[in-house]
Amino acid sequence: MLLLPLLPTIPTVSSKPADHDFLADQPDASPTPISISVSIIPALPPDIIVKTLFNVEITITNEGDNPIYDIEVTPSMPEAELTAKYLIYPEPSLKPNKNAKYIFCFYGKSAGIFTMSIPVSYKGHDGALHSQSKEVEVPIISPPSPMSVSLVVPRKISLGDTFETRVWVTNDGEYTISTIEVDLEPTTGFSVISERPKVMKHLDRKETQCFLFQLKAQTVGSFTLTAPVSYLGYGGEQLSKTGEVEINITKTSTLITYSIAPEVIHVGDEVTITGQISPPVRDSVHLTFTKPDGTQDEVTAPSTVDGKFTGTYTPRQEGKWTVKINWRGDLEHEAASTEVTFNVGKACIIATSTYGSEVAPEVRFLRAFRDQTVYSTFAGTQFMSVFDAWYYSFSPSVASFIASNPPAKGVMKGVLYPLMGILHLSTEAHSLFNFNSEVGIAMAGLVAGSLIGAVYFSPPTVIGLLALKRHRKRQLTVGQLRPLLVPWLGSIVLMLLAEVTVSQALMAVSAGVFVVLTIALTAGAIALSILRHLY
Repeated sequence: MLLLPLLPTIPTVSSKPADHDFLADQPDASPTPISISVSIIPALPPDIIVKTLFNVEITITNEGDNPIYDIEVTPSMPEAELTAKYLIYPEPSLKPNKNAKYIFCFYGKSAGIFTMSIPVSYKGHDGALHSQSKEVEVPIISPPSPMSVSLVVPRKISLGDTFETRVWVTNDGEYTISTIEVDLEPTTGFSVISERPKVMKHLDRKETQCFLFQLKAQTVGSFTLTAPVSYLGYGGEQLSKTGEVEINITKTSTLITYSIAPEVIHVGDEVTITGQISPPVRDSVHLTFTKPDGTQDEVTAPSTVDGKFTGTYTPRQEGKWTVKINWRGDLEHEAASTEVTFNVGKACIIATSTYGSEVAPEVRFLRAFRDQTVYSTFAGTQFMSVFDAWYYSFSPSVASFIASNPPAKGVMKGVLYPLMGILHLSTEAHSLFNFNSEVGIAMAGLVAGSLIGAVYFSPPTVIGLLALKRHRKRQLTVGQLRPLLVPWLGSIVLMLLAEVTVSQALMAVSAGVFVVLTIALTAGAIALSILRHLY
């Protein structure tokens, strides 16, 4: 608060000595006229601001021919409090045509336009008491007390969520405001669950305060959240401001978790899909099975009160399957879906019988090589159609024999051991050409065919050629295998043609011929090389 400089306090203009003869100083006993002039001086120009000081400067002029004494000036106004009084006049009496100046310091308590009464009493030359008064209007203003209100809510609010709303209140004015009360207006979309309203005693100039409220989303839809704020301005006047924000309450998000069994699926096995809707909902879940040929079957799996469901299905086609698990949602919950793929194949029945379980590491590796490497390509898939026709023509009886003869299992483990290494190397060859999976599977087939020919077929080929040599007495050379190179190279060309034309039949035949001739050429070349060194 700005205070005007203090002036020395001087007593009211004093009277003449008690023995003075008043009548001797003036020719008649008529009242001595005076004039009263008033100036209002704000402490913070140009206006008088409530709760600040202002000065009232009163000038008394003796307009008569005789001096006056004992001047009393007592300005008053109920809406202002007198804090100090000063007199600027050094003489004990006010002579004709002279001025006496008084300064009164007031503190404005309220805002408005008020009337100040200024009564003046004095003694004339005749010793009689005279009085005169004047009224002036004093405008006291309350400065602007602007406020801004903003609301912040989460970006995503789902039905049933408890969420926090922040109401930011800023005093944008230059003066302190008080008794701030912040509330939220409830609607059908949500309820306010925290204590309300929030109250703050005062907020300084340019200060910002945050008020926190907890709300609960009750209805899906878009709603307007309104925050009314009431407060007292600097002058004590009641003011208000309102902030708003749009809230979009969405359905509750849902999630589907699942598991699929068995881990290894063969044609004709029953596939069981179990899962749960979270949060729990009692409804029906739809399982859409997409077959390798693109056709679909749908299974409905009812869910229980805890959201759990179970669905079963028996695949009848070999290959890659997809099942979409879908819940369509309801009035309060969003729909949810997920998708899973699995391979349905024929069992590696010889390996399974040898190692005793479909989940044995060796069996799992063979299955992974078939499903993830070979079946992942067009050429590999068509080759497997030919291979399976040959393999499953004899494997069930072989597997049955191995399963019932423990010694045979040990023998077969020894027989299959090199195959594991060969297929590991084939997998590495495939990964080296991962820039193109079709080229990669062709290189894997070349490596596998060559090594299988070397390991499994070259020994019996050596024995067969020895018998043939002794029987026919002919000289055998590697050059005699050249006629096989022509169809081998031709199979490669046909494989390329099948890739371009996407011909399944051509690819099945050419890939089968390529692998068989690779085995034959490798086994023959190794066997002939061995015989050449023996003879």
